[in-house]
Amino acid sequence: MTKEKMKATILGRIILGLMLFTMMVVPAMATVAGPYPPDEGTLIIHKYQGSLSGAAHNGTQLAVPPTNTPINGVVFSIYQVDISSGMPAAPAGAIYSLNSAGDEMTVYASDGTTVLGTFDVDFIATDVTANVATWGPGTIVFDELDQGVYLVVEDDDHASSAPKDPDGTPVTISTLTPNFLVAVPMTNPAGDGWLEIVHVYPKNESMSVEKDITDPPTFAVVVGDEIDYWIEATIPADIADANFFNIIDKLDAAFTLDISSVEVFGLPGMDPLVIVDDYTVALDAATNTMTVAFVKTAGFETLSDYAKVRVEFTVTVNEKLYLKTDEAFNTNIIGNEANVYFMNEGGDEFEPNTNGGGPEVYTGGIKITKYAETQAAGPLTGAEFKIADTLAHAQVGEFLRLDANGKILTPTDAGYGTATDYVVTVNASGVGFFMGLLDATGTEASPVYKHYWLVETKAPNGYNLIGEPIEVEFSAAHNETHLILENVFNTKGFTLPSTGGIGTIIFTVAGIVLIGSAIIVALSRKRKSRVTR
Repeated sequence: MTKEKMKATILGRIILGLMLFTMMVVPAMATVAGPYPPDEGTLIIHKYQGSLSGAAHNGTQLAVPPTNTPINGVVFSIYQVDISSGMPAAPAGAIYSLNSAGDEMTVYASDGTTVLGTFDVDFIATDVTANVATWGPGTIVFDELDQGVYLVVEDDDHASSAPKDPDGTPVTISTLTPNFLVAVPMTNPAGDGWLEIVHVYPKNESMSVEKDITDPPTFAVVVGDEIDYWIEATIPADIADANFFNIIDKLDAAFTLDISSVEVFGLPGMDPLVIVDDYTVALDAATNTMTVAFVKTAGFETLSDYAKVRVEFTVTVNEKLYLKTDEAFNTNIIGNEANVYFMNEGGDEFEPNTNGGGPEVYTGGIKITKYAETQAAGPLTGAEFKIADTLAHAQVGEFLRLDANGKILTPTDAGYGTATDYVVTVNASGVGFFMGLLDATGTEASPVYKHYWLVETKAPNGYNLIGEPIEVEFSAAHNETHLILENVFNTKGFTLPSTGGIGTIIFTVAGIVLIGSAIIVALSRKRKSRVTR
């Protein structure tokens, strides 16, 4: 190898080494020393539920507690402020208002009326919080920003935002982040250099509400069963000055609320709140809606000591369970959603809910679809069925009965003699439901599945009754739906000749002729007998 080639190789290695060093070190350098700011910088917005209490927002990256959940789907826009005539005022509580055209910013004192200055602004970019590589969820990165001062604006009223936690569950932002200013690059905390990468954690408040069952039932629920529910809602930071804060649960018609069972607690700690002093409970009988309304101002002050509020209550499954007999496959599902109604001091309203009904419970059901000889022949209407818990009971006509409260009774239960048979008549589509059945007993690990026997007590017009009870058995296959689909077929009945037709006349005339002939023969024999004598 020549000396020239060796020199070129060594130089190339040195340059490559410097490039690699630069690639490794420069991105990690958040602070740049020197009296003059870099020409460009990066702004990173981190959106979390709740403000980061006690954290110094100095442009550096913060260690966020796990209790603060990042929020994706929130839109922010940034505008560069023209500071050629001087820096905007930044006193405590200053309000930075953007005009509708998006080209001018007015700075107000905290009273909201005193104007401290007006500045031209240029729109730079809009983005939405998301899971950004390196920085994680709830993040927006505005890169390669020219040195300057920027106005940051959260999407007003969230017209474009769709806030969600990292799992995709929607959340409600109760208090928008006020517009704020940030310098990019920014003087570092030590005051001896510059932050090229500026992190901001805008104060924000979000609301969420959850609903669940304290001890979810293993098997299908039946009339008379009690179910314990809880609802938890986050408490806004500005609750003390709020106008309204209510937790509302529109219960399914198949649930009867025990209003005396309602209890309210502050979380963490499960500290009980005091009814009347801190909250009231009401039930709208017409809509079966429970409202827990927190008292202004005493109740709000109590809530301000907590992060969440928890409402616990008990419902009983009632006879309206049997009214859930439409043709939907999920007719045996009982669910409902809870929501919060919050109005802050400024009159802004927020109504987060459990998005789709919260926890669902099921009752056991048998869906009968009545057909002629084949499904192709179409459904039949007019059939009537009863149901028994054993084959022996079905054979002697001792069927399940409903008491005055809609509870299902077997022949061995007290009160059976005064109850009425549980009867189902199929509708015009040939469909009927036996609802409110228990599908299994035992334990979740060792279930004992129930058998039932269907008996047709009235056949469709022109068809024969089914001669034997039809056995229907719940099984592990019905664990999720708790519903059995049973197709029942009938055969044509025997049709006798109708009276009054021509056939009847012919037989009648023939009979009269035969009877007349017999009488004539008898009289003739009688006369011969007399002559012989």
